Order: sequence, then structure tokens, then C-alpha cells
Amino acid sequence: MSPRDRTRTRRRWSLKRRAGRDDGGYILVLTTLMLIPLIAFTAFAVDLGAWYAQSSKMQRAVDNAALAGVVWLPDQATATSAATKVLQSNGYTGQIAVSFPSGGQQMKVSITRDGAQYFSQLVTGKPSLTRSATAEFNKPVPLGSPANTAGNIINNVASCPQFQPTQNPGCGPQPMLWQAIQGPYESHANGDAYATFCATGDSGSGCGNAANPTNDDYQPEGYEYVIDVPQSAVGSPITVQIWDAIETQRTTGTGSSGNDCNRAAAPFNGTWPTTSFSQQNCQTGDSGPTDRNGIPMQFQIWDNDGSDLTVNFDTAISGCELYIPRDTAANPTAVSTYKNQWANVCTFTPTKAGAYPMRVKSSNIVRPNGTVIPDSTSATGWNAYSMRATSGASGVRLYSLTNLSIWTNTPGTTARFYLAEIKPEHKGKKIVLDLFDPGDGQSGTYQLQVLAPPQTSPYNTPAVGSPIVPPSYGRTVPFTNVADTCRANTNGSNSRGGGTLTNVSNCQVTTRSGSTQYYQDKWLRFEIQLSANYDCSTDCWWTIKYDFGAGSSPNDRTTWALSVLGDPVHLVE
Repeated sequence: MSPRDRTRTRRRWSLKRRAGRDDGGYILVLTTLMLIPLIAFTAFAVDLGAWYAQSSKMQRAVDNAALAGVVWLPDQATATSAATKVLQSNGYTGQIAVSFPSGGQQMKVSITRDGAQYFSQLVTGKPSLTRSATAEFNKPVPLGSPANTAGNIINNVASCPQFQPTQNPGCGPQPMLWQAIQGPYESHANGDAYATFCATGDSGSGCGNAANPTNDDYQPEGYEYVIDVPQSAVGSPITVQIWDAIETQRTTGTGSSGNDCNRAAAPFNGTWPTTSFSQQNCQTGDSGPTDRNGIPMQFQIWDNDGSDLTVNFDTAISGCELYIPRDTAANPTAVSTYKNQWANVCTFTPTKAGAYPMRVKSSNIVRPNGTVIPDSTSATGWNAYSMRATSGASGVRLYSLTNLSIWTNTPGTTARFYLAEIKPEHKGKKIVLDLFDPGDGQSGTYQLQVLAPPQTSPYNTPAVGSPIVPPSYGRTVPFTNVADTCRANTNGSNSRGGGTLTNVSNCQVTTRSGSTQYYQDKWLRFEIQLSANYDCSTDCWWTIKYDFGAGSSPNDRTTWALSVLGDPVHLVE
């Protein structure tokens, strides 16, 4: 090897050694620089897991707090207290926020906490963690009225024979129905599913035996209503009145002063109607034989219990009871006091917003002083009446709760009345409507139709409605204010909820044709599936159009029960 080659070789080795020394320093520096983000990532990974666990615990706490508090609305103070107690039991105090969006049926609970730190404090400050939950409760579905009245209602009611606007335009439109309740020993087949104690009425052989079994559906609490008081009406006196609160006997004579129908006096003195005596000619059409003294009646109002999720009958309002004993035939004063006129239950002043419940009974009566009124086996027939709750403040409502017990007895007309208020929070749920014994009468073809909003409420009588058209009948465009399907057990059932359901065009069913009543002593069920985008804006009242046809003589005593399937208390976010 020449001296020049040896020199070149030494230079190459020298460069290699120098290059090796340079790479080692670079790697050390690079490794050191990489350790910083690796440490930061490790710190964040550990603390991120801790924040996730902390947030999950916070979320469970606010979920439970919102659900516990919302049931106390509209009492916001009690709702806040209930939610706060739940948070405190989970170790959370301070940095708590509570609000009430969407008109008072929702409650939002939020808590804020600093995130726990273990390693991330080397590179950042403590994060702020906030978790919130909004719970909603659905009130019991109001039945029968969007206003402060229930049944045929008008101030000059005494001058309006059956409230026929075509006969007396000054009477104005009416729903053509009365609230009603039967005596405990009236025949169950006459249309009252829940107030009758015996299945076949008083047969003279007692009750609870083979000849006269008990009615399994009997409800000793009678029929229940709600006086719904908005916040704006708190402190304003409310007067509750009953039209024709007494159940008076009827006869076929023309001048009996004890009758609900006195044909010798207006509005029945030969004007409208001019046909022979029938229940259709009566003002309210109370029904019963002439050989007994009627049925007892009790109207009683209870105080608001502080929660509108369920309506409880905890504390009766002192002085808010109207009781009428059954010996009305021997008590002309009672007849002159209550027959075909308004009678006060009481005037009370609400101290808080919400539901003030009322019970109407014809049996199982216990007076406020504890006196028990024995049920008489001769207490048959039924009482028809109307109700109103008046106040100097606006917004007070009066409606039926759970069950709607009515009687329609106006000849040759169409009854149009409010069924139930179904709000948007029920979207995607199913409406279940049960009717007992529809179609009573003497002639005609009766067509009953369920209609969806809008109805231009509130008003005495709904004038319009949206027909329910199932998809199988050709609906292809999206819609928001009606249901997807309507099915019914068109053959009826001996028990509530029985029978086979089939699609019903326009949600319309024939209950009577000529002399044939299709649902005598039977249940008719409708199931209506609400669409997932159901939205009824400001008018959410579903209604009934019950067409009895020209020349008909309806005597339709029915009981309605409605429910919306789904959890009434739930989280919305």
C-alpha cells in the first residue's frame, strides 16, 4: 500500500469515528426531547382516566337528582330541595345549578367540579368538569275539556232545550254530552263500567252470587276530576259549581214537580221538542224508576299535594263538599235547590299552582266528619250533570282524570267533544282508548270517529279535526300532527283490552245500525300509534266526532278510559 493510500485509509476511519460520535450525541438529545411529550402523554393518560371516572360519577348524580326533583313540579322550591338532597347524599355541595325549562314540566340540574390531578399538573392547570341532566315528567292526560267546564255548559242553560243551536241559536254550540254516574245497583250493561257494584244490577237476590255477580271493574273511589290552577291564578278564589247535581226521579206524566223533565214548564212546555215523553226530552235526562228516591251524590274537592306527577287525594279542603242524600222524592227542598240550576260545591283560594282533585261518588260515601253513608240496594238509575270552575284569573281548567263517564241524549245530532290533550312529549308512544257500551239508542246509524289536532281549542265544541290515515291506506308524505296507525277491535270484547285489533280507516267505527248495537255490554278498544315526529304546537287536543244521524234517538251512556303507554318520568338530555 502506498503512503498515499495509507493516508486515505486513516482519514476514512477518522471520519467514521467522528460520525459515530456525532450520531450518539444526536440520539441522546432526540431521546431526551421525546421523553418530555411521552411523560406528558402518560400524565394525561392517567389523569384522563381519572377525569372520565369522575365525570361518570357526576353524571349519575345529576341524573338521579333531576329525576328525584322533577316529580315535585310545579313547586320549584321543593323540587330544588329534593334534587339538592340527592346530590348531597352523593358528596356534592356547592357549585350546583338548577333551572326549569319548557314551561315547568322539565328540570335541569348541573354540577361543576375541578378535575382531579396526579401528573398532568406538571404541564397544565386543573380542568373544570361540568355535568348536567334534564328530566321531564308527563302529567296525567287531561280528558274531556281544555277549558274550565265539563259537559254541556252555558249561562242561560235553563232556556236552551237540549242546547240545540238550530232550535235556539242564542244557546250557542255545545258538545251534546253530560257528565254522568250510575247508582251502585244499576245494571252494569247500561254503560257505567266503574260505578256499578253488581254486574246485573239489583235483581232482588242480593249481590255477589251466581244470580247477580259483582262487577270486577267496580271503583269505590267514583269518578275523579282535576281543577288545574296555573301560577297566575294562585291567590284568586275559585268557585266550583254543579249543574243539576241531584238525581231526580222521572215519570211519564206532564207536570211532576219532582221530575228532571217538567213538561208543564219551559223549556218543555210544548215548544221543542214536541214528541212524547222520553229521556231525550229531559234537560240532563236523569234516569231511574219511579218507585224509589234516587241515588246519593257526593262532590268533594281535595288540596294540592305538591306534586303533579300523580294526583293524590291526601287532604280534603275544609268546607268543599256538596252532599245530596238519596231521599229526594221526600225532600222537595233538595229538588228545588239543585234541579236544573247551578249549585255551589264551594269557593276556595289556591295557595299553589297545580292539580286540585275532585271526586264524584254515588256509593262508598264517607262524609268529612267520618259518617259512613250505607249503600242501598235500590239505589239504581243515574245522574247526569255539568261542572264549571270560575275564577277572576284566567287559565283555570277543569277536566276528567283517567276515566271519562258521559251520557249523550240529544236526538238527531252530532256530538263533538274533546277527548284528551296529547302533548309532543308523547311522540312515538301509543294511545290506548277504551270505551264501554257505546251505541245505546232507539234508532239510527251511529258513527264514532277519533280525530287528531288541530281543533282550534279552547272552545265549548271543537269544529274541526285531522283524520287519522294509516300508512296502509296510502299516506306517503311525512307529517307531524297526526298518528301513523289506528286499529280497533271492531267485534268488541267482554273484557277491557280483549279482542282482535285490525286497521280502521279514518279511525272511524260504527257502534249502532238500526236496531243492532254492536257493543252492548262490551268494550271497544282503539290503539293509535303516534309518529316519531308528532308535534301539535299550541293545540294538542284530540277529539271525538259522534254522528248519530238524522231521525236518531240516542241514549248513549258510555265510559271512556285513555292512557298513553310510556314512562311518565324520564331524562330528555
